[in-house]
Amino acid sequence: MDTDERRESSCAKGQADLAVARGTLPHSVRQACESQPLYLFVVAHRLTESRVDDASVVSELLSQVGDETGRFTADGAYDKTMVYEALVERGANVIVPPKKNARISRKKTRAARARNETVETVRELGRREWKKQAGYHRQARVENAFYRYKQLIGGRLKARKFAAQATEVGLAINVLNRMYELGAPRSERVRK
Repeated sequence: MDTDERRESSCAKGQADLAVARGTLPHSVRQACESQPLYLFVVAHRLTESRVDDASVVSELLSQVGDETGRFTADGAYDKTMVYEALVERGANVIVPPKKNARISRKKTRAARARNETVETVRELGRREWKKQAGYHRQARVENAFYRYKQLIGGRLKARKFAAQATEVGLAINVLNRMYELGAPRSERVRK
């Protein structure tokens, strides 16, 4: 089963577990990674100017992924109403730490209720315990994907024009996904 088939089969089952992060090159690359037990594939990416707001890119990243997103994990830069609206509409569980001074919204929308629930839970449990219980540690795996990118591909883009740089990033991500697929261990449970 190749990368696309594996990704499609997990998305078809409603098991897509997305985590998003931003990496800095001369421009910013946003990656959405699909986490499975043994694999971490970059399934969506977008190259932007470094001054573009992280949350404004989420809808484009989601358009590159199938309709089923079971879980979405990102850092506090994605604690915005537009992110919650886009994800709750898809039925996703949003794991984004609220800002330290976050307030409960008075709106009655599903997205506002989901965010309010997160804010209240963080207040009750504390930020550290919430991160443990929510599984926020998965965000680190996406940061690791940026580390792999910079170590294997390099921290600089070779192309000069923005369109060519976007193509360069896309090709590099495809290479990383393929390398990871070939190098990842495949294990099967042995019945006694």
